[in-house]
Parts: sequence; structure tokens; C-alpha cells
Amino acid sequence: MNTSSISIFLCQAFVFYSIAITSYFFPKSQKFASIFTIIAFVQHTIALWFFYDAIKTLPSSNIYGLVEIMGWGCAVVSLVGIALKIDALKKFPLLASAILTVIPLCCPVFTNNVSTSETPSSLTIQLHALFAGLSYAMMFAGFVLAIAYLRKSSNLKNKIEQNSKNIISLESLNKAVKKTILLASITMLISIILGVIGMPSGETEYPLLIKIIIGLSVFSVQIYITTNIILENIKATSLAKITTILLVLSIVALFPIELRRFFI
Repeated sequence: MNTSSISIFLCQAFVFYSIAITSYFFPKSQKFASIFTIIAFVQHTIALWFFYDAIKTLPSSNIYGLVEIMGWGCAVVSLVGIALKIDALKKFPLLASAILTVIPLCCPVFTNNVSTSETPSSLTIQLHALFAGLSYAMMFAGFVLAIAYLRKSSNLKNKIEQNSKNIISLESLNKAVKKTILLASITMLISIILGVIGMPSGETEYPLLIKIIIGLSVFSVQIYITTNIILENIKATSLAKITTILLVLSIVALFPIELRRFFI
């Protein structure tokens, strides 16, 4: 399999994700946005299949594939928004999909390293990594929604956008943020359960121990936020702010998990 095919399909997915986002700004073109989103999603899925074909394991086994899984997961959120007719979910996660889809292509050694992976692991561990990637995708989607909420809130305070009919309400954005955080927590819980089931027996090596501790740390923060959401113990603006912080903390935590492959 020619790894350049992966780049081609990812570029095409990025283009159609971007066109779908842009379509929402033109009233007469909004009806085509869903079609463009589906086309982009299909191309993204094909690219991930090529990833699988290249490394003979789930794409989440290397950093490039993990980022693409996150972008693909954001697209899933958008498709759910389309199916359920939730404007906030169908629009803003597309931006996250476009960004995450193109990021790996910016790496100068992407084509050379895209077909490399660690020693193939069991299916359970592969699924563990997949659900972890999906959890990060939900957090990234929540981050974009939270930024949109904070920006709209600021604009309304300054009496901007009040007369616009096409602007998503603050209530809808707040509900969408809550749903993405809940989904992030659920998928991370599944990832942790699969990780425990697939953990090799015997003494745990230090790098693996660090990975476990970091993963549990991210999950702990997710659960704390989720609990406060369920108990309605957090205001909408505070939730938006803490969601942006959650993504930053999670990305920082992700670095040692991935960098350990290069130094250990």
C-alpha cells in the first residue's frame, strides 16, 4: 500500500470538512453542509483504513493515527448533531475535525513514519487506545464548543449579534458542552477498563506505570467535572472555562505518554 494514499485522502477530508464549515455561513448553502460532512467523514474513514493496512493494527498505535482518530471522533459528534438536529454539535466539532485531520500532514516526516508502530499489541489494548483517542476527540469538540460559548457570551454582553437569527443560543452551546464532556468521561472509562483487562501480567515496567498514572489522572478530572455537571453544581460560563482548561491539561498529559516511545 502506498502511504501517499493516506495523505491524499486526509487532504480531501480536510477540504470537505472546511467546505462544510464554510457552508454554514451562507444561508443558501447550509443545506449542503451535511452532504459535505458525510463525504469528508467517508474519506477520513478510508484514510484510517489505509493506516490499518499499513501497520496491521488500529491507527491509534502511533501518534499520527491517534490524532486522526481524535479528528474522526469529532466528525462522529458532528454527524450525531446532524442526526439529532442539534446545531451546536453539528457545526463546531467540524472545526476540530478539520484541525486534527490536517495536523499530522504538517509533520515533514509524516509519509516516512506513518507506517511505523510499536510491536503489535492485543486487540484489547488496541481498543483501549482507540477509546482513549475518542475521549480526547470529545474533549477537543467540547473545547471548541466552550470557546464558542465564551465568545458569544462576550458578544452579547457588548450588545453584538443580538439581532442575528443564525446564531446558536447560549443554552444550546451549554448543553452541547455538557454532552461532549459526558461522552468523554464514558469513553475514557471504557478505555481504562479495557486497559486493565489487557494489562500484561507480572511486574509493571516504569514507562507503563507512568502511562497508567497519567491516564487515571485525566480520568479523575473528567469524573470530577462530570459529577458537578450531573449535580448541576456548575454555572454555564464556569463550565465553558473549565472545559478549555481540561483540554490543555489533557494535552499536556498526553505528551509524556507519547514521548516515552522515543526516549525509552
